[in-house]
Amino acid sequence: MRRHMRRHRGEKPFLCGECDYRAGKLWDLTKHRKVHTGERPFRCDQCDYRASRSGDLTKHKVVHAGTKPFSCGRCEYKTGRLGNLTRHMIVHTGERPYPCNRCDYRAGRLGELKRHGKVHADECGYRAGRSSELTKHKATHAEVKPFVVPSGHKKAHKSEKQS
Repeated sequence: MRRHMRRHRGEKPFLCGECDYRAGKLWDLTKHRKVHTGERPFRCDQCDYRASRSGDLTKHKVVHAGTKPFSCGRCEYKTGRLGNLTRHMIVHTGERPYPCNRCDYRAGRLGELKRHGKVHADECGYRAGRSSELTKHKATHAEVKPFVVPSGHKKAHKSEKQS
């Protein structure tokens, strides 16, 4: 009964010692730990693929079956996985369900949002067009200034460098 009530309260008392993962059941934590140990006990009998979870192996086997039961109703796209079809539908709907919490940007995929997050400066809110520009900008916040100016040997940022 205690375990049942813990689930309703959303309690997750089992902590991973390697990362921030928390689980409500010890078994879930045990399964999660395979991420860190690299343990992959579930083997495909048709190729070298190995999985840490049996469900991942089941999903993988669709590759060998050659069946693609999920098809798009708007184009010829077919796939063996429902998740792939769901992601594909964004092509047609233009949906952007992943909002940035720092600006008005919205992404169609979680990976796109993660890449976008790399253009924001935490220190001042500056937003760069690409991550390389952000790296240059972040140098303006650094305490150690990387460039030496010959006159007076004052350390300065590139933007302050005298010719």
